[in-house]
Amino acid sequence: MERTMRSAERGLLFLAVAVLLFIGGVTRARGDTVYLRNGSTIDGVVLGKHEGHVILQIGNLGKMEIPEKDVLTIEKNARTGPINPDRSEKRVEKLNPVEQRQKKRDGEEAEDGAETDDEDGEKDEIDPELEKEIQELVYDLTRDRASIRTRAEKRLAEIGEDAVPYVLPVATNPSELTRIAVFRILKQNPDVQATDAAIVGLQDSERFVRKLAWETLQEITGQSWVFPWDDSATDSEREAATAKWKEWWTAEKARLAKEEAKKERRKGD
Repeated sequence: MERTMRSAERGLLFLAVAVLLFIGGVTRARGDTVYLRNGSTIDGVVLGKHEGHVILQIGNLGKMEIPEKDVLTIEKNARTGPINPDRSEKRVEKLNPVEQRQKKRDGEEAEDGAETDDEDGEKDEIDPELEKEIQELVYDLTRDRASIRTRAEKRLAEIGEDAVPYVLPVATNPSELTRIAVFRILKQNPDVQATDAAIVGLQDSERFVRKLAWETLQEITGQSWVFPWDDSATDSEREAATAKWKEWWTAEKARLAKEEAKKERRKGD
């Protein structure tokens, strides 16, 4: 009888451990990293394959179809792709770092004015119909047909900053024509959240992407540093020039974080 009870207790213990492991596996985010033959990577969740394409859900930004011929390998992990904060939190205000630094130098009055503008200028979440249109246009931006891609680029540029978070995931698309279109859109709608993508674009294999990424960074930051985007420059020369942008962005992110922390403290007072 005692042996039977011990066996039953062990069985219940094993069952409890199995349940905990199962729950842990379910709650852990499942993600994938798609490694492309051109050296780029895209994080998301692979939903399946259709007509020679891998269907990838990128965070909550939407789906992307990647030709299987461009895929080198797929790694299973917990990286589900970038999240658009507009879907769950208030929209991050579009910032011009140069203007923000100038306001800070101008003193407390300009700083108070900037805070008032931030509170009064808070934007609502994106309209679902507009969001659907943007997602469809971003997909069209990756298609082979030039007329469809051109129409999508024009419309996304017109939509402006609302489209920026949705365009960013295809900034490393295998098609150089898509990447060029993306940076033309970002150059017309300079937004601080595109800084990382633009810095990556400086090392792109296509020279016109490098040129547009550099011009986008100039528009975002107000800096006019020279960048050797042409093929006549060496990789080491471009890496050295890119380091300057990276250093600027590291310092700027720290400053923006302090500004955000200051605003949060003021709200709590």
